[in-house]
Amino acid sequence: MWKAVSMKQLRNLCVLRILLILSKWLEVCLCEAYAQVLCYGTGTVWVQEPDIWNDLDRHELRQSIGPDNATYVYTKRRVMEAIVKLLETRTNSHGIREFKCPDSVSEYYKPFTCRIRQLISKHALIIAPVCTGSVKCLRRMP
Repeated sequence: MWKAVSMKQLRNLCVLRILLILSKWLEVCLCEAYAQVLCYGTGTVWVQEPDIWNDLDRHELRQSIGPDNATYVYTKRRVMEAIVKLLETRTNSHGIREFKCPDSVSEYYKPFTCRIRQLISKHALIIAPVCTGSVKCLRRMP
């Protein structure tokens, strides 16, 4: 049978859902930016903590939490705790914490064209002779 759920439990489920959505959103943003750097040399590698806080403040889900500022601050703090476990962190010379997507995770965020280009350049010494040999074989065929 169905168990009665209190308003507090519903609120906690809502906060947990928003926490998961915001954590994944931050992971995607930071890892796509780092994949851009790895592929094309442009983009951001390390993102400062205040910038992440500002991004969370501007996210559309902020409206879902409602005017209860304490709930929103709690949710943001939990998001930061979650991404600290996922991302690489360091403290810069000004004492500000910075975050970066791990190399192993950023591989999943590279565009397909980038992966193909990197594969070709990595194996160019094998691909070039095989292609040359194939062309020579095709020319000899009657």
